[in-house]
Amino acid sequence: MAIKSPRPRAVGIKIKIKDHGFGGWTVRENTPPPPVALQVCRESREEALKRYVLSFGTTVHPPTVYFNYQIDTLCFGDGVPDGTRGDLGRGASDYLLNLWHGRSYMHFVNKSRVVETHTVRRMTLDVDEDIFGRSSFCWEEIRRFRGLETLCLVVWDEEDRRDELVDYFGTAMMQVKGKNPDWVAPRVEVVSADGRSWGNLNPGHDTHQ
Repeated sequence: MAIKSPRPRAVGIKIKIKDHGFGGWTVRENTPPPPVALQVCRESREEALKRYVLSFGTTVHPPTVYFNYQIDTLCFGDGVPDGTRGDLGRGASDYLLNLWHGRSYMHFVNKSRVVETHTVRRMTLDVDEDIFGRSSFCWEEIRRFRGLETLCLVVWDEEDRRDELVDYFGTAMMQVKGKNPDWVAPRVEVVSADGRSWGNLNPGHDTHQ
């Protein structure tokens, strides 16, 4: 049984805790499951594995997440399911980018980095005031995803800061791009935490589009 039309998934990831520290990556509970073909007969599984790769292992921890790099979106944070946000009290997860690239964060000591960074094409990233103070915003981490084509920034902040923050995101992007001229920045959509569009970032032009 072949997979004829696999559906795109928003694959949310979170850290695993091991010995009170960082233990690798796994999927969030609200992530749609991979195709059932991976769980049935050998023929179906072999066909499914042509598209769904066991991914997001690190230099220390084994991969645990099935991911289709052609159509799936990697989500750091809750994202915006179906254009709305159910619980605004959980907070963004922008610190996960630090762990992804092999850095430690607070009490999570990490000595490993994810090995598939270059092959991710689509990403959603929740952001909040914890990283608004960085001159480079999130772009130093994002530029390491060399194959990234599209990025959706989900902003956990008030609507009245829209113009200020979108300008900041665009300015920070151009500063990082100026220091790294070979970086091909992804197409970026900015939305609020409840799903309202804040516009797009257009690398090399005006920050609003």
